[in-house]
Amino acid sequence: MGGGFGGVSEEMENEMSSTVKNLIALLSSRDDLARTGACKSLIAIGRPAVPFLVEALKDSHYVVRWEAAKALSAIGDPAAAPALVQALEDDAFEVRWRAAEGLTKMGVDGLSPLLKALIEDTESFTLRDSAHYILHGVARGELRDYLLPVLTALESTWPSVEVSTAALHVAERLEEFQRTRGETDRVATKEPLATITNLPTDLGARWRAQRYAKTLREQALCGEDLRPGKMLQPDERSVLCTKYD
Repeated sequence: MGGGFGGVSEEMENEMSSTVKNLIALLSSRDDLARTGACKSLIAIGRPAVPFLVEALKDSHYVVRWEAAKALSAIGDPAAAPALVQALEDDAFEVRWRAAEGLTKMGVDGLSPLLKALIEDTESFTLRDSAHYILHGVARGELRDYLLPVLTALESTWPSVEVSTAALHVAERLEEFQRTRGETDRVATKEPLATITNLPTDLGARWRAQRYAKTLREQALCGEDLRPGKMLQPDERSVLCTKYD
């Protein structure tokens, strides 16, 4: 893993590594309580667990990847941003959803690897859709002006053609933004995921963002094999799930 845990003895580092590895192993448990407890413990450990959780995002079992993405989202270490960007194209919707949530919470600190992915992969609808969701979540204040070209490209008629150029332009400007803004200002750009519906944007973009957020909630509740139907109650937890035809 390299670098150690900082300021601890080799014995303590080995003990911590062993503990984290044991917790990672529990993420594949069929026991919900054991799996949930392991995830909470990894979140409590924080940054020392990040390299192990990043590796767990490559696990063949989607439940392990989902729990790993959930833990990384809660920890919020920018070092995990590139791995979470890769997870935006995971086969399992739950993993993609958690990765998007984690990158949104990181705010400006998670943008560079996301923009890099948009520059390199213009054909992925899944990536573009997730990026649209994330960028709307972090585009607040002055940062919104920097991100607007990518948002506009993502909402254009031919996003696969326009997004790469726009992302390259924004990536260059983002470096300027980060140089000219202090840490306090950068932290202020990190907004909760819920602010997606309160952005001062056109009604069409706001409606698309709200629809996508609603789809995320419903599909996460129904899972991959079931199709979300109409809401039975105003409560977002009440969704009718039916099998795909």
